Amino acid sequence: MCDDLAKQLGGHIRGVVDYERWEAAIDVVLPYAEFANQDGLLLLKSMAEKALSVTFRATDDGNTRIRLYVPYFENLISDEGKECLKYDALIKDADLVKMLDVPKLPSGLEAFVVFMNGLLDSVEQATQRDRTEIFLELLNRTKADDMNNIIERLEQVAQELIEEGN
Repeated sequence: MCDDLAKQLGGHIRGVVDYERWEAAIDVVLPYAEFANQDGLLLLKSMAEKALSVTFRATDDGNTRIRLYVPYFENLISDEGKECLKYDALIKDADLVKMLDVPKLPSGLEAFVVFMNGLLDSVEQATQRDRTEIFLELLNRTKADDMNNIIERLEQVAQELIEEGN
């Protein structure tokens, strides 16, 4: 859909995935943006329906950039995982924590977070792979395991990832 628009109007298209901010976008850069007939309006409507957000901006060279933020990560993470990410972002802001009176993690859970960070650090350093990719792989390979053995299994899978990366 965006490819065809770029071809028709002599522009280009680029996908952007940001694993640190957990957002993805499609940039369509065109000499101009015009949706003047029924087909063009339907295309614009279709893009807007599939995107989380659509912005139009002028570029430094006089073109028009249409940026579509897309739900790339939606299928990669559960609702519980999304809540964990929100919580993680929140607790990194001391002022918000104080203002919202956010309770501290229970000591057992805090210990698990420290353990997971260490595990992710070691695999990331040994394999040069993206931390999020490692975390998702750990989850994928351990999700069928008994929760009682999860830490042991996570350590085992981390070692497998290190061996695969070398």
